[in-house]
Amino acid sequence: MDLTIDSGEGFLAKLDEVAAEDAAGLKKAYESYGDSWKRRGGVGAFMMLARKWDRLENRVRNPMVVTGDPNVTHIDSYDLFTHIAVDGRAEGIIDDVRDLRRYLLLVEAEMRARGFRAGHRDNAAAPVDRAREMNPHQRRGGFTDRVGHSVVPGDRVRSCIDETIYGDLVEALQDGDAEVQLLDGTMVTVKWNNLIKA
Repeated sequence: MDLTIDSGEGFLAKLDEVAAEDAAGLKKAYESYGDSWKRRGGVGAFMMLARKWDRLENRVRNPMVVTGDPNVTHIDSYDLFTHIAVDGRAEGIIDDVRDLRRYLLLVEAEMRARGFRAGHRDNAAAPVDRAREMNPHQRRGGFTDRVGHSVVPGDRVRSCIDETIYGDLVEALQDGDAEVQLLDGTMVTVKWNNLIKA
C-alpha cells in the first residue's frame, strides 16, 4: 500500500474510528496515570501540549533523503504525511500526532466537565436570519436580560434555570415567551425572563 497517495474524502470514513480509539485509549491510560496531566493546573497542561508540539515539529522540520522506499526519495520540510508514511519506528511521528490530539481532547473534556458550554462553530445550527420579517407580536427591540444585556433575535442565549437551553434567540414575544433555536436545530419555547445572553 502506498501511503503517499491522497485519500480524497476517505478520511471522513475514519473520523468515528479515530475518535473512539482516542476515548478508549484515554480511559485506559487513566487507569495507570490518573489525572496527572492536569495536576500542575492550566500552565502545566499548556506546557504538556507545547512539549508534544515541539517534539513533533523537531521530527518533521528538516528535509530528508529516503533510501529503500520505491515511492519516496525525498521528503520536504514539514511534509507531515510523507514523514509519517516512511517512519518505521514503533513510536514514530504518528504516535506524536496521536498523543497531541489526545491531550487536546483531555483539555476540552476537562473544560466541559467544569461547565464550559460553548460548542464549536461547525456544530452550531444554521444562523438565524436577522433580516426575516418580524412577527407583529414580537418585541422589536428584544429584551433586557437579568444581568442588563440587550438581547435581540439572532443573539446566542442560554437559560439560567435549564442548562439544556442554549442556542439562538429567534423571537421574543410580548406575552413573555421566547422561541430559541438550539445548537442541534431544535426549536423550543421558553420564558424570555429566564434567558441571559451567552
